[in-house]
Amino acid sequence: MKDKKLWMTFTLFLLFFFISKAPVFAVGVDVNNVPTSLNGEEEFTISVIVAGAASNTNNYLRGAFYSDTSPTSYFGYTFNHLSNWYNGSPSPIDSHQFLQIQIGSDGSWSGEVKVNPDISSNNFTGSGNYSFKIGRYTANGTSVSNWSQSNSLSINTIDPTSTPVPTTVPTNTPTPTKT
Repeated sequence: MKDKKLWMTFTLFLLFFFISKAPVFAVGVDVNNVPTSLNGEEEFTISVIVAGAASNTNNYLRGAFYSDTSPTSYFGYTFNHLSNWYNGSPSPIDSHQFLQIQIGSDGSWSGEVKVNPDISSNNFTGSGNYSFKIGRYTANGTSVSNWSQSNSLSINTIDPTSTPVPTTVPTNTPTPTKT
């Protein structure tokens, strides 16, 4: 009788343990088509896939360029749902100004995101190697919930070169003389 009671208690414990666990899914953000080099503020379009997010919710995507020596000092513009370029300024960042996306009933979204570096930003330190990634904000988020993998790229600024301007050398105009 005691063994039967112990067995029943153990069985109920196992049932409770396995049934009460809610599945936990990690949200993934994947990026494709990131170029390996850019000239100045050249814009480009990337393919993004978000999977495992809460279904039927608004999220916001942000493109972020950064130097490996300063991995949280971001720069760059994201073209948003309002047909504007937004770079996170002024501070504090308004995540609702980045590209709004609608997560589907299956918890995923795929589409294109248009971005470009902001070479006038203090976080851009000149031509060289940088990293790029996409951040996902939830509708009520004030910080990025998930980042994509980082992609390496080089940004080359075009330094203005001086073009020689021809100068005219004044010539003496002969003046008539009396003879």
